[in-house]
Amino acid sequence: MAAGWATYDARIDHPGWVPWAVRESITRHRDRMLKPGDPVDGRRIVVFTEQGLGDTIMFARYLPLLAARGAHVTLACPPVLAPIMARMAGIETLLTPPADHPDGKLNLSAVAFDAFVPLMSLPHVFGTTEATIPAEIPYLRADPARVAEWRARYEAAGRPGHRRVGSCSRPTHPRGTPPNGPWAWATWHGSRGWPGSIW
Repeated sequence: MAAGWATYDARIDHPGWVPWAVRESITRHRDRMLKPGDPVDGRRIVVFTEQGLGDTIMFARYLPLLAARGAHVTLACPPVLAPIMARMAGIETLLTPPADHPDGKLNLSAVAFDAFVPLMSLPHVFGTTEATIPAEIPYLRADPARVAEWRARYEAAGRPGHRRVGSCSRPTHPRGTPPNGPWAWATWHGSRGWPGSIW
């Protein structure tokens, strides 16, 4: 696994890599990318997301580990994820594009920082093994007001207590739908028959 994480960092210099930061600013500050063994205590670490929304949600579990080691964590992410990331432990500053420019990306040259790291490089920084994958659950927490709103909707529909199941069949991807395409309906539609569930 360690060799895989190290090799995965090769994406950073690949022309097809699509991070949530301006590529030119990453190249300019490449020597300040956080590496395994680098100190983080008291340092300003800028983390930016990459790839799909689900990747960000999955790898966000590493952000509290940075803060626990004394880092001052700034996260740059798409605005659609800001509400849930704002409730996450360990993030001191959350950066998102303005509402009138939602596809804008972070310019590292415009912020004060000691080191930066792409979110999906954090497993490499922490030397993650199968035994050390962060597993503190939940590491994300929904807004209680929105939870109450959705609970009221289900109760109004006359189905309180049912299991609510959501599915994403067309994942977000920086270059559109991945080559394998969205999940075929036939591969999972049978699960809609689960007793006591609402899709």
